[in-house]
Amino acid sequence: MSLVVFPVLSEEPDVVLNNLSIAASHPRVQEVLCVAAAEEETFRAVSEALPALTDANATPVTLRLQQRIGTRRPGKGDGMNTALRIFLEEADHRRIHFYDADITSFDHSWISKAEDAADLGYQLVRHAFPRAATDAMITWLVTRPGFAILWPRTDLPWVQQPLGGELMLTRQAAEVLAADPLVMSRSDWGIDTLYTFAGVRHGLASYETYLPGGKLHSLYQGLDQLRTMVIECLAALVDLQGGATSLWLEVGDALAPADLEAVLAGVLLDLAPIVLEAPQAPLAAAEALVAVLRARDLTPAAGTNLGADPVGARVRAAADAPDAARADSIGDLVAIARLASETGTLAAVVDATVVHDLGASDAQELGYSLA
Repeated sequence: MSLVVFPVLSEEPDVVLNNLSIAASHPRVQEVLCVAAAEEETFRAVSEALPALTDANATPVTLRLQQRIGTRRPGKGDGMNTALRIFLEEADHRRIHFYDADITSFDHSWISKAEDAADLGYQLVRHAFPRAATDAMITWLVTRPGFAILWPRTDLPWVQQPLGGELMLTRQAAEVLAADPLVMSRSDWGIDTLYTFAGVRHGLASYETYLPGGKLHSLYQGLDQLRTMVIECLAALVDLQGGATSLWLEVGDALAPADLEAVLAGVLLDLAPIVLEAPQAPLAAAEALVAVLRARDLTPAAGTNLGADPVGARVRAAADAPDAARADSIGDLVAIARLASETGTLAAVVDATVVHDLGASDAQELGYSLA
């Protein structure tokens, strides 16, 4: 049985009450939850109607104020994440559904189609539908192009409705999202982007169920609201890109190879390439990164590099023991190349900063890189 959630903020009360009634009358729904952003007109209307809604459908309909959970502007993200916490901490339902409260075309089929897909083993089910006249086009002009440009070799560009607030999660999927700090910190309109991104990142079995009747909903309040939505959805992409760009890690005195597992705990290693720089212990650092990749059982992001730099190592050590440095660096290179072949990463880098630090000119740095 399932919990159905409607996040609410200044919606038409009659539309919200109708949707609550439809959800409560569905045979697979055990409880309906309305999460309100504030105690305004819609909140008061729902509060007054709760006893009648519950009695008419023999299904509990509850109302809660959203908690302050995220770090962005308080908004839809806090509402959805509040419901996620309630579902995991206070209920024993198997699944949780989210639907925008202002949908005027909502009926039993929305819930039934999601439940049917979940019965087949899918952990995250989204609703896809044809574009409606009331669409803001942010999905088509911001989020889908952004996913395609930034993460073209993932499943993200294939998601038809990455910003749809209509989705279903199994309890396992909800636990995964609730444990993701990026998801829980997103409190604004960018929450739909984060749910979609996290679902792909964590490898949740996902499905989009098609609703030919489309999603009809109330008109937006004005250009100011649309402006906020565009900015926050774009900001979500920018933040995710910042978390997924290549990281160059200097492993040595301040960061030991054994620390890599902890340092990379929140990094999306299947989306963010990691490049190592470990002149003191290149093989130990490479082995530590490979161990993290194997423990997570994932394919490393394109461009991940174990950082062998035998030429740089020889230049750095030339004044002390050049022959020993050469033997050690070549032996490490062979071992690191073997690890790279096994894990699908790059093995070596050419880092011209080693000669820059010795006083080389720009031309000499370029020549060193090309030699």
